[in-house]
This record gives sequence, structure tokens and C-alpha cells, in this order.
Amino acid sequence: MAAKKYLFIILVICCLSVMLYSAYRIVINVNEYKAGEELYTDLKTDFVNNSNTDYEDVTLDDKFKKLDVDFDKLNEVNSEFIGWLYNSDESIDYPVVQTDDNSYYLNHLFNKEINSSGCIFIDYRNATDFSDKNTIIYGHNMNNGSMFAPLLKFEEEEYFCQHNKLYFLSPKKNYKIEIFSCYSADTDENSWDIDFSSEYEYEKWLNGIISKSLWKSSVLPENDDRIVTLSTCSNDSLDTRFVLHGILYEE
Repeated sequence: MAAKKYLFIILVICCLSVMLYSAYRIVINVNEYKAGEELYTDLKTDFVNNSNTDYEDVTLDDKFKKLDVDFDKLNEVNSEFIGWLYNSDESIDYPVVQTDDNSYYLNHLFNKEINSSGCIFIDYRNATDFSDKNTIIYGHNMNNGSMFAPLLKFEEEEYFCQHNKLYFLSPKKNYKIEIFSCYSADTDENSWDIDFSSEYEYEKWLNGIISKSLWKSSVLPENDDRIVTLSTCSNDSLDTRFVLHGILYEE
């Protein structure tokens, strides 16, 4: 009887420990989400000015051109700042950074505080001037709908057709990105290729990512176009990502 009693006590202690740890992790996650949202809201409020835009009387492209981003001040906050990414319904509206690996900004905010929300960042292998054939931008698929979670909206055809434009503002140039392909990909697929040995290999890659798309687009890339790939975790499995491919246009 004594042995059974001790075993019961041990099981109760183990269960309580698991419950307490789970509660602790929930509190940590809630606090991190809140800190991340507050930081990025403050950055938009302090360093991005679009108050002079009449939303009803201008086109989306004109609205984008009137955004005033204080690049110098953002660079003071983080010297690895590259530019500002913005989409057509403002669900994505964030600074973008680049460092010397693809892991640091998975758990560091724009101000470099440790936080699971991370920061939107460009692949370390890419040139920051979008001169590569394929430039990759990563962001988390957050449970609170922040960061790159809105990319999953492209799983709906109507959203894909109506919200296919994103914009990237940088100190030297502004760019428009028109989405033409979206799909879930295993991490060992070639969706994240950057270097191509020949124009033929690049054309073959373009045809491949077009064929994978969930939906057909009226805008398709040509061989001399540059591509931007947006990548986030999918809801399918740990080994899949949801990716968008868009044609890059200089504004």
C-alpha cells in the first residue's frame, strides 16, 4: 500500500509540474506576442507617415508612393535595416532586415530583443538591392495573425486575385511585387533556389513554380524578370512552408 501511495504522489507531482510549466509557457508567449505587437506598432507610428493620403481618392499604387518612411531613424534603431514591406490590405506592414545567417531574426525583434515573434528578414545569401534572380524574404506564421501569417490568406482564390500586390520601400529604390504563384512546399524542394547555372535552368525553375501554384494568375514572369519569394511556416507539417512568388518591378 505504501508503494502505491508514493507512486500516486509522484504522479500527482508530475502532473502538477506539467500544468505549471504549460501555464508558464502560455504567459511567456502572451507577453512576447504583446511586446512584439507593441514594438512594430510603435515603429509604424513613429517612422512611417501616410496621414497625408486620402484613401478614397487615390489608387493603391499612388498610396504606396506617398508613404514616407524615415529610413535614417530606422537605421539608427537597427543598422541591419534594409527597407519596409507593405501589402495591399495593410495586414503586412513591417521593417525588413538582413544579417549574416537565417537564424538570428527567427527569435529577435527589430530592436534585437529576444522574442519568438522575430523580424521579417531577407535571406543572408541575397544581395540587398534585389539584383538576384530570386530574393527570399522570411517571416513567422504567428498564431495572433501577425508577421507573415497573412500569407496563408492566399490559400483562398478570391484573396489571391484581389490582393496580389506588395510593396518594398528602400532608401535608394521602391519596388512593387506582383504575386503569381502560391503553394505549400516541402523544405527540400527548390522553391528557395537563388543561383541558377544558366538561363535554361532559370526558365525551368520559373515554369516549375508556376505549375505548383494553387491558383492561376493573369500575370506571369518572363525569363528576364526578377522574383521575390515570401516564405513562412505552413499549417500542414513542420517540414512544409507556404510560399508566394512575385515578379519584382522597380517603381
